[in-house]
Amino acid sequence: MPLRPVPPKVAILNYGVPSIAEASLRAYDGAMPGTRALNRRLATGLTLAVLLQTGCLFKVTWLPDGQHLAYWKSESVWLINLKGQKKKIYTVPELNNMVSLIAAPVQNRLALLGEVSGTSFMTILNDTGEVLWSSSLTGRNYDLLPLYWRPDGESVFAAKEDEGLMLVDLDTGTMRWIETGGHIARFSSTGTILSFHRMESGKASLEVFDQQGNLKKSYPWIIPDEIAEPDAQMLSEDGRRLWIEDGAAKGKTYLINRKGKVLHVGDHEIHGLGSNDWSMVTRNGGFKLINARQHTSVNLTPFYNRMLHHELTAHLADPAHANARFKSDDVVFFPVFSPDGKLFALYGNHGLYIADLKTGEVRALTQW
Repeated sequence: MPLRPVPPKVAILNYGVPSIAEASLRAYDGAMPGTRALNRRLATGLTLAVLLQTGCLFKVTWLPDGQHLAYWKSESVWLINLKGQKKKIYTVPELNNMVSLIAAPVQNRLALLGEVSGTSFMTILNDTGEVLWSSSLTGRNYDLLPLYWRPDGESVFAAKEDEGLMLVDLDTGTMRWIETGGHIARFSSTGTILSFHRMESGKASLEVFDQQGNLKKSYPWIIPDEIAEPDAQMLSEDGRRLWIEDGAAKGKTYLINRKGKVLHVGDHEIHGLGSNDWSMVTRNGGFKLINARQHTSVNLTPFYNRMLHHELTAHLADPAHANARFKSDDVVFFPVFSPDGKLFALYGNHGLYIADLKTGEVRALTQW
């Protein structure tokens, strides 16, 4: 399907009332970690569901080698290595509301999801910019959920909550709508499609589909009575664990298995995806990386503050903003972890940053 150029949507940031740049920098330096102001900002911050609607997320993805990333900027897909050497590999001026750029676990393939003339549109390309597949997705809107790749990189789908998913099969070059009716879905480690169903009766189930859309198995899923309003967030790759929030108890997060056993419970909200399906980024007066299997956590708030410092410095160096007030609320903190989980990328308003969990360093990989 040929694409026709249409004017792209542009996100306009409101930087508020102008103020003196040096005063802004001093004000920021006085509000580093642990202050009431920072805690209030985090406590009233964006939930994961709202973050998914901002268009700020899933704009950067790691390639399988862990040495290269792809990101979306200026209507284009860029490839960059950890030394900051970058190149533009694909341009789509007609793509509005870019939602997801996700790399396959193997084969250096990228799936790009956005809108063309109000309709969801997916393009699959390799790391040289060669287009392998491109088409609209039959008029449905998939803008609240990320894309999921099959482990072998031969299929990818975009999901529509509580309805189903559109699967693209690169083996055959075809796409098909699979009506799962599930709240969330993902590929399993064996390539089947896992779909979690929640029902008004309080019961839930996990259903397993093949790539043709045939229901192969169905497992009951027990939700503990203590979770009054279950809001499922993420399935594990083996379909045996589920990260879930309690809508009736804001800030309460659980990891449960199919038998209803609570594997982890915490007074925090899910804020992003972790480095594996045992982990999550959470927020409660600060950011943490929770690992439910090892019962450990890493404080990510210092990384957030270092990102803020980079963003403020770039903001003040830009003549267009030098005399405008810097607003930390415009900076979205959403870690995207490398395949080995040792690094994570942060997509900012003024640049792309790499954070090292071991050293605590946050450095600008490229700026714009």
